[in-house]
Amino acid sequence: MAAESPSGELNLGEIELQDPSPPPSLRLKAALDACSKSFESGDLGKSDEAVAAVVSFLDSIVDPGNAAIDDAVAQNALEEIHHYLSSASSNQTVVEALSLELPKVVVKFVALSDRCREIAESIIDHLVATCSPRDLLSILCEASDTQISVSKSPRYFIPLLGGISKVFLCIQRRHLEQVKAALPAILEVLYACSSEYDDEVKDNYQDLFSTAVGIGTSIQAICGKMFASAISSAIDEVSKEDDNDLLACFSLAVNGAALAVIWGYINNEVAKAAGDQLTAVLDKIRSNRSERWQVIGMLKPILSSIDYSWEIKYHCIDLLASIMDGTNTEEHNDDNDIDFSSVMPSLFTTLQAIQRIMISASDASIRKKAFATLRKIISDIPSSHRFDMLKVLITNSNSPSMIAILIDLVREEIVAERNQGTSSENWSSYALDLVGLVLKPPKGGPPSLPEDSDPSSSTTLADGEWLPR
Repeated sequence: MAAESPSGELNLGEIELQDPSPPPSLRLKAALDACSKSFESGDLGKSDEAVAAVVSFLDSIVDPGNAAIDDAVAQNALEEIHHYLSSASSNQTVVEALSLELPKVVVKFVALSDRCREIAESIIDHLVATCSPRDLLSILCEASDTQISVSKSPRYFIPLLGGISKVFLCIQRRHLEQVKAALPAILEVLYACSSEYDDEVKDNYQDLFSTAVGIGTSIQAICGKMFASAISSAIDEVSKEDDNDLLACFSLAVNGAALAVIWGYINNEVAKAAGDQLTAVLDKIRSNRSERWQVIGMLKPILSSIDYSWEIKYHCIDLLASIMDGTNTEEHNDDNDIDFSSVMPSLFTTLQAIQRIMISASDASIRKKAFATLRKIISDIPSSHRFDMLKVLITNSNSPSMIAILIDLVREEIVAERNQGTSSENWSSYALDLVGLVLKPPKGGPPSLPEDSDPSSSTTLADGEWLPR
């Protein structure tokens, strides 16, 4: 029990936190009792000290410096906290004061055992049910931000994001303002966790993204409570927003959407649940060039970013290859509806990102998959624009080996047209211009040809054997 001075005042210095003889659960109970008495006395200074003592005690249990953390002690401590919060006799003022720090502390226990994780989630759920939703939303977002600097393992963020999902539904007004404030923190968590993927805890990633989907469902439920006119005005307000954090989160939202698509594609359970719907969507994209190129552009940030693992990029390229398989490159009814000048820049940067993967990836299977996908995307470009794309890729490449690969693609295109009897004078003149650009670079200097290529392939370009006749 907490000791009192003869005057009846609470003496925090004599709380038995430092006494090693009582069990940890009794020492924690004494600290919680001290919290209650300090708030009842109205002494704000001692109240803050009492809350800090509880937090410090919990931290000491999961201190990384401990040689062996006792799971039973940790579990009993969490149960004592949960019992105190849910007790009918607990002081709501004390609960709200503890809520400022508890989310940051209890998530440190989730990695110890499933039971610790369950109790930690119950503590956060209780805080959601009893504390101010607006205040708790800020607290949970702050706890997430703090935890990122400690560990990016998804297990620590599942209870926090789950709490955010539930607290959204408790907000009574200014819904859009609260969602706007929390969204950057949510996306930052998903971004941080996915950038350091660990296959050994892939189930945790599935739970994390399921929790993120739950947040989306909560936001949908919020929108459902609002009138259509209110939603329209809110969208207008957001679109005019000039806040840097909000603008930055939009780029993360695009990446998050792309990652969600990739996750759905590679996850057997998601594919099984989607059933024919996934097949129908892929078939629709394959049959419509405009939509197909939109998807290619959507996946570009994942391919070009240095923050994602090669495994994620491999799955991204595999998805692109799957989309390109089965497309009809000869017949397209939507070509007249496509403004090629507007989509070419996006295609160009995506193809450049794939080129960098071909050059940089250490795994041969990734390089081969990237090259096969590059060829499929280029083949999907109408013949009248295909040479222009190859030309701009060649002139903007600094890699002699990549230039040689692209030149060979030009050769294949011209040979294919010659065999089909469709070779045109335009292709012939374009090819001659390309020969001049490669052999005599506009910026001067020697031609960009691979130094270790064999003589026959090095002279192929100069001889012009592959040019149309």
